[in-house]
Amino acid sequence: METIKFGITFEFTQDFLPNKRCRKKRSRRMTTCREIEVRKLTDDVFPVAFIVHHDRTDGDGDGEYKLCHDQIRTYNGKLYMVYRENDGKKIPVDRLNWILKAAPDYISSYGSEDGEFVEGESVILSDDINTRVSVMQETADKYIITADTLWHQVGEPYYHTQTFGLGNNHGGTGFFVDYATDEDGIIPDYAFNANEYDEAMENFKKTALGRGDTKSVNVYKDGPYIEVVCPREAVMNHRRVRKDINLGSFSVDVVLQSNGLYDIWIAHSESTGTHHTDVPGNRIGQLLLDEIRDTEKYLLEGGAT
Repeated sequence: METIKFGITFEFTQDFLPNKRCRKKRSRRMTTCREIEVRKLTDDVFPVAFIVHHDRTDGDGDGEYKLCHDQIRTYNGKLYMVYRENDGKKIPVDRLNWILKAAPDYISSYGSEDGEFVEGESVILSDDINTRVSVMQETADKYIITADTLWHQVGEPYYHTQTFGLGNNHGGTGFFVDYATDEDGIIPDYAFNANEYDEAMENFKKTALGRGDTKSVNVYKDGPYIEVVCPREAVMNHRRVRKDINLGSFSVDVVLQSNGLYDIWIAHSESTGTHHTDVPGNRIGQLLLDEIRDTEKYLLEGGAT
């Protein structure tokens, strides 16, 4: 694996004492340069995992909005797509200079430009250079370069249905490809992975017809829109299995998450609901019994509704 080094000039904060007699810390803003490494790969170690067939502006061709075929490649268990502008044009590799320089902007720079620093007399206490360099390198690790193309890290592609407007063909129902943000723990319960096109389409049609969006049903005919080239990369179970249970005046919503644990919502018609996260399956029964007992006791004692 080859790496390309980008020399990034950036501002940092340095804390110091004007002299050895001083006890009050001062700060000053300074500028330095460090090299940040970005991986450069060849096709043989950067294989295609998926091809997403979707409509976008063809920035590589005539600029028309049409069906395009975007590769998603894999390296070390992560997925990457070509980095593009909103108009579909490839973002040039040298844009990384700006991206990396901007990465630590959330870290405040403070202090005067010169402060009261006297060379040979002032005492340097600390600076935030290493923190800023670490942030820039973490950002760089989300990019890969191949020849003259810049790739950025994405989540696994999945199908999902989105509704618009009020139904009955006022707005409509759409069928989309999106990308998981699992690193943030966000895995939508309405999603279907790349191998579940038939189930996703069935869910889309059921949703559209249920809303009366009859004009939407026949719009999406050219699927599957995610071509699975490397089956082992389609690993995420985006859908969370949901089950609604009615126990008299209690309503229980049980959701099986992709981590194998459950989210439990318990509501009562005369009391506020409760939410329990990451519940093991063997604890659900006892949890429901405890919640029903505690809620009924609360109501018998005159608890507020």
